[in-house]
Formats: sequence, structure tokens, C-alpha cells
Amino acid sequence: MSSVRRRVGGGLMALAGVVAVGAVSATPAHAAYSDCSWGKVCVWDGWNGSGNRWEVPNCGWNKIPVYMNELVSSAKTHGNAMRLYDGGAAVYVGNFKPWMESNLASYEDDRASWVWVDC
Repeated sequence: MSSVRRRVGGGLMALAGVVAVGAVSATPAHAAYSDCSWGKVCVWDGWNGSGNRWEVPNCGWNKIPVYMNELVSSAKTHGNAMRLYDGGAAVYVGNFKPWMESNLASYEDDRASWVWVDC
């Protein structure tokens, strides 16, 4: 009886492992960089264009909204270059060339509160 219980119990544990793995792998990889509208500059609070996205509305100076302030981790530019600044101290944080999509370097991550877009 105990060997039957062990086999059934082991089978249930294996099944639970498969279900858990299936749940993780069933989540599709989301290429959020493609969510950025043509001609715009977009920033995300997650790596590789994941998480919350903000589409920069204008050329020149733009204040990053509260929900993204000092949380920017990745960005995509179409035709316009972009520079990131820590507005509290007006400190340059980093830049993105035109037609670039990338994560910020570790020393740039989660610091930006202003964006300058070249037009």
C-alpha cells in the first residue's frame, strides 16, 4: 500500500512540476520594443522593453511622468536621438542614438526624470 501511495504521490509531484513549468513557459515572450509607435521615442521601466511604457510626446524637454520617474530601464528611438537627465540635479544620465533599442547601463538605470528628444 505504501509503495502505491509513493508512486501516486511521486506521479502527482511530477505532474505538479510539469504544470508549474508549463505555466512559466506558456507565457509568451513579449517584444514590447515593437509597441513603440513609428517616429516616436519610448521608454520602459523594465529591461528589454518590458513593463510600463511611456511614449515621449514632443521634441525638446519632456518631464517623465510620476509612474515612470527614476524607473527608466530601457528605451527605443526611431529617427530622433534622446538624452536622459536626472532633473533633480540636472545631471546627464545617458543617451540613445537614432534607431536604437537597448537597456540602460547599470549606472544609468532607474535615474532619469527628464528626457530631451532631438528633432
